[in-house]
Amino acid sequence: MSSSSIPGRPKGAKARRAATLAKRSGSSVSPAGLKKGARRSNSNKRPSWFQSSPPRKKQPTSPNGKQLTKSGIAELEQLKQRQFSGQLDTLKTQSFRLNCTLRAQLQEVKRMSGKHVSASSKAVRKLTPEQAQKRNQLVSTMMRNIKTKSFFTDLIPIVREKGPRIFACDHVNLWYLNKETSMMELLLTNNEKLLLAMDQDLVGTVAAKGQVTNLASGSSDSRYMGVYDEATGYLTSSILCVPCSDAFGQPLAILELLGSKSGRFDAGDERIAKKMCRAMAMYLK
Repeated sequence: MSSSSIPGRPKGAKARRAATLAKRSGSSVSPAGLKKGARRSNSNKRPSWFQSSPPRKKQPTSPNGKQLTKSGIAELEQLKQRQFSGQLDTLKTQSFRLNCTLRAQLQEVKRMSGKHVSASSKAVRKLTPEQAQKRNQLVSTMMRNIKTKSFFTDLIPIVREKGPRIFACDHVNLWYLNKETSMMELLLTNNEKLLLAMDQDLVGTVAAKGQVTNLASGSSDSRYMGVYDEATGYLTSSILCVPCSDAFGQPLAILELLGSKSGRFDAGDERIAKKMCRAMAMYLK
């Protein structure tokens, strides 16, 4: 009889080894139980040489779900780059338009808050033919008066009387420079004098720099001190100051227009005021 057919004897080499180990340890575990336990323990315990591999990166896929090749991946990256560039260009365009809008609004705010009116924004008010003819006659009369006078002090009462009719405003003042004191002087209706130093108030600043200044609101400008308002009780709104200088650019007088009836002085007012100042620089002293 062969050893494999002996009853109670384990079959196979593994079974025999398990039985031998069981006899040595003194346990009564059957070979079948040992075989099952060995399988269970070996299945739970990983060998020392085993290392888990890192997770694989998902390959990019096309819209239809297929994996892309290297050339397909490059095309996809280029497409994303083009989309990003298009979105960036759109944002730049929107930002540029918004910046232009804000700049335009800022210029409008500056214009309405008393900053100098640029030549492009000074619209000339429309006059009827009768009004234009009457204004031209007044200007011609004023020019004749300038030519017949010799001193600025002789012209001050005429400017004060006829100036508001020419420029459609409340007051027209003629400040002149006293060369002995280097002060700007203005004769009032009560024969009192107002004195201003160079670079003082808006009139002194215009005399020092020789620049025409046209403001919608004089009180909103930091240079305006309101010397004339304090002396007369008048409340200045719009103001136009035109310098009168000699051939060397030295200041002689300042023609000051206050309170335009139309809200602010336009380019036509500036043109006539400059014409008067050129005539005064030629004939008066």
